[in-house]
Amino acid sequence: MRNKRFFLAGFCIYALLMLYLMFHRVPYAERSCNLIPGRTIQAMIRLLGLRPSLRRLAIVNLFGNILMFLPLGLLPAIWERQNHFPVYLLTVALSVCLLEAAQYLTRLGSADVDDLLLNLLGASLGFLIWKWISRAKAA
Repeated sequence: MRNKRFFLAGFCIYALLMLYLMFHRVPYAERSCNLIPGRTIQAMIRLLGLRPSLRRLAIVNLFGNILMFLPLGLLPAIWERQNHFPVYLLTVALSVCLLEAAQYLTRLGSADVDDLLLNLLGASLGFLIWKWISRAKAA
């Protein structure tokens, strides 16, 4: 029970930080929406070969979208129903879709299917790490 409270407190801090990072930006002049998988990822990979400032943008975009969602792997520690990967993945996918739509509608971001894919990759890696640690502790 004590660990669950610890994880819940950490998760709440993480969620607030994520919301801040996702919505506390200078608004876009226009809404943008990419529904073509791979388009943004390919563009970011192309930027890796260019000047350092563009390379930094690409690295932050690609790896930031993955790393920011790694902590979601702790969700099963708080919500036992999320202990099954298909349920967990569906919960994360729906949550990310809602966040992407909110960014688009508030003009504080853009809706991008590649963000969804990278976020799901990060959350899935977090889930696998959580499972690995949980099994190692149980052994």
